[in-house]
Amino acid sequence: MADEFKHKAVGPELTQAEWEALGGHEADSQVANDMLYYNGTTWIRATKATILSLLNLNTLIDNSVADALHRHSELSASDGTPGRIVYCDTNGILYADGAPKGLDVLYSAEIGTHLTVRNNIIVFGTVDGVDIAARDHAKYLDSEAIVAAKTVMLDDFTAPDDNTDLNSSTTRHGLLKKLDNVATNFMNGQGNWVAGGGGGATKEFFVPVTIAGNGGSMTGLFNRSVAILNGADERAYIDFFAPADFSSITSAVVVVYPTATQGAADWDTYSDYAAIGEAHNIHSESNTASTYNVTDDQFFEVDISGILSSLAAGDYVGIRLRQGTVGHDVNIIGIRFKYS
Repeated sequence: MADEFKHKAVGPELTQAEWEALGGHEADSQVANDMLYYNGTTWIRATKATILSLLNLNTLIDNSVADALHRHSELSASDGTPGRIVYCDTNGILYADGAPKGLDVLYSAEIGTHLTVRNNIIVFGTVDGVDIAARDHAKYLDSEAIVAAKTVMLDDFTAPDDNTDLNSSTTRHGLLKKLDNVATNFMNGQGNWVAGGGGGATKEFFVPVTIAGNGGSMTGLFNRSVAILNGADERAYIDFFAPADFSSITSAVVVVYPTATQGAADWDTYSDYAAIGEAHNIHSESNTASTYNVTDDQFFEVDISGILSSLAAGDYVGIRLRQGTVGHDVNIIGIRFKYS
């Protein structure tokens, strides 16, 4: 039998010393770097070629190693489990996968442009001389947070929730409450939306008669200034300005008191009005058809809202009341104007 392990032939008998001697055994045809292995029957000599064949390492001794490993290299966990800790894929991208206890980089190396980490990276020491753990994990003090927050404009934050958290009240400053989508409502001093005028108060003003003309006369009568019309085509004039907060007419009347009871007093009304930059009579209207049922010496209101159909805030207004029929005498007091 070839390659068997045996005693050297030293004579017909072996002494105990010869039996136990380290140099008293050999493998048949042995050479340097040979090994022994058990072939199932006996211990025999194993040459280098035999060892490589037994360990299936013949494919790992040349440049075909990458192909044999499918162009993957792996580090496995220290307990021998097959889960990969660090590996390169076929594109040469380095991955740190699984749940390693740590990874020591012993030598300088450059990892291309890709590094994918699916778990934590724990750094002991510095990165480019910077202690990033101390830098990034330092506590952000409340005072620092307040200073930083004050540099951000209120309207640069995201849209707020639909709640009342920041509403103002009678005890604290705050933001405006949610709009109620009613164009004529306003917020009062208690933070509530109310009808125009602030809590229901009516916006109005009174303008005395300005002058009489075409035969009419101005005088003081019963402790008030009046324009007296006591002939056909006599006239009274009144001027006023539409306020900046004017939106629409609630009521517009000429206040008069007649000097005789009439079932159909014949009084005509006219208007001219315009804003700055417009022709003075760009709006010109009249009512010559209406008559009025009046009682001697009782106040009466002649409606002029119909001849102010295009009135707008900022308009300068001229009103004329004309006596149309002889005997329909009247005293003019002024204009009472209500608006929203």
